[in-house]
Amino acid sequence: MKVGINAKLAFGMEAVYMQFEDFDYRVDNGDTISIPRKRVNYGRSAGYDPSQGYGFNDLFQYDSKMSPAFDVGFIYEYRPDREKFKYDMDGEYDRWMNDKNKYKLKLGISVTDIGRLKFDKAPTSYDFIIDTTNWDVSQLEIKTWDSFDSTVTASYAKASGDERTFNMSLPTALSIQIDYNIWNDFYLNFTPYWAIYSNSSPTKVHNITTYSLTPRYESQWFGASMPFSYNNYGNTAIGVSFRVGPLTIGTTDFVPYFVAGNIFGVDGYFSLKVPLYRRGKPSDRDEDKVSDKLDLCPDIAGLMAYDGCPDIDNDGIPDIYDDCPADSGVAEFRGCPDRDGDKIIDRYDECPDVAGILAFQGCPDTDGDSIIDSRDSCPTLPGIPFYAGCPDTDGDSIIDPDDLCPEHPGPVENGGCPDRDKDGLFDFLDECPEQYGPKENNGCPWPDTDLDGILDKNDRCPNNPGPPENYGCPYTDTDGDSILDKDDECPNVPGVRENNGCPVIEAEEQEIINTAFAALEFLSGKAVIRDESFASLDELASLLVKKSEWKLKLEGHTDNVGDERSYLILSKQRAEAVQTYLSKNGVEKERIKVEFYGETKPIASNDTPEGRQKNRRVEMEIQFE
Repeated sequence: MKVGINAKLAFGMEAVYMQFEDFDYRVDNGDTISIPRKRVNYGRSAGYDPSQGYGFNDLFQYDSKMSPAFDVGFIYEYRPDREKFKYDMDGEYDRWMNDKNKYKLKLGISVTDIGRLKFDKAPTSYDFIIDTTNWDVSQLEIKTWDSFDSTVTASYAKASGDERTFNMSLPTALSIQIDYNIWNDFYLNFTPYWAIYSNSSPTKVHNITTYSLTPRYESQWFGASMPFSYNNYGNTAIGVSFRVGPLTIGTTDFVPYFVAGNIFGVDGYFSLKVPLYRRGKPSDRDEDKVSDKLDLCPDIAGLMAYDGCPDIDNDGIPDIYDDCPADSGVAEFRGCPDRDGDKIIDRYDECPDVAGILAFQGCPDTDGDSIIDSRDSCPTLPGIPFYAGCPDTDGDSIIDPDDLCPEHPGPVENGGCPDRDKDGLFDFLDECPEQYGPKENNGCPWPDTDLDGILDKNDRCPNNPGPPENYGCPYTDTDGDSILDKDDECPNVPGVRENNGCPVIEAEEQEIINTAFAALEFLSGKAVIRDESFASLDELASLLVKKSEWKLKLEGHTDNVGDERSYLILSKQRAEAVQTYLSKNGVEKERIKVEFYGETKPIASNDTPEGRQKNRRVEMEIQFE
């Protein structure tokens, strides 16, 4: 709804009025009339005399005083479909289509020309009393208002109460406009226009009360209407008008143009005006809510953030600047992806998910052997093309990953390991690689250390000669602990009978040994001791340094997963790793004996992960001579 008040200043150029009530007269003959006594209210402004004609300067000559005047009104529009006249564009929301009428029904009420103008009477005009009998009008010759005034002055008496000023009311009117939108740009308007005036006022001025019904078509550049009107004098009219752009032509009543016979008049009008059209919805060919004027991609739907251009891959780079519009990428490469971050865009990268170098079209060569990893069977070991990138360090035609002894040439049947003495034990595991010997003695022949004719494996006292009947032990007490050597499990170290002739290991010392065993861990599949095992091994080394008569036996074991021979080697390497660590911490290497059994001595089931973990171990045992 809109309410408006229009304030204005009004001027009157000239004015004249003459009023009397119940006028009655009698025509006595063709030249004389009789009028009974009547008061005639009469006045004119000083400048009013149409007989004198008008010039251009007369348009700026005013007889009245300046007076205020007003128009008031309000408009209400019923808009049931108002949402369809809203649109979003160029980052703004709920904008109106200002070039469209949005109402279904519009009601307007207005009162116009509220006010009056005040004039001074001309000196020769005044109210007078007319009372005449047998007035010979044939002798009258009135051509100007001055001559009219002279006739009145000469013939009639001036009425009492004559005012020397008079007020002329403006033609006030009440109008109601009802405008109905039939469909699209077709409308029907009904407008009653009522003239408002006072019958008692001698200076009443008013328009004609009229009722009109007007169907019309109205668009931005063309309009047509046909008003049907009826006024309070009983007159009807049918008008028509056309508008093309700024030009309007029409008539308030075209019927006289088509009536034969006498007519009293016709009218027509035209106007030319510069229209100030309000902005409507801007052109948006791709319907992306970015106007074509601002849209860098007017035929492809896009986003306002990218000046109307799309970003199909959502990488923050509009397609117009994106060399890879279908693949999300980075600005550094004009929207193309580089998934592996090797500065080679994926479309030119033969290994787009693994960082590589330009020389190999984006593929890596981790070991630097000029064979890209995807074609390299040993990508972390430098090799040669003949072996698909794998090395053969010992030249035995077995690549290192499949070679149990990669630095020593050996036959395929031995997994690449040599066995010079042909005793079935690889040289790497054979403590006597050039002498045939059983596996039970690590590939060495059974010795007779004390030369008493009894092999050490059958000799209870391998370091002390003795007769066979005494199991190779002498009938002596070598260590002086009052236990004959034959009954002494430690014949060269004094001990106690309760411990079979061996020294007693104190509980605190046994705890150090047990902790070192329990805490010992290796990297998976390697003979590398984990850092968390070092503290307990350091304590064990300190104990062995104090107990110089002690010797330590290390037994390496594995589970049964994988190749038996490779795990036999691993068990030896792990036991030797412990031997090396202890020797670096002050324990003589010859005091540490290494044995290895691979998977042959499990302490738990190999059917579970927990059991296999327990079987991967290095056991420790204190020994005495």
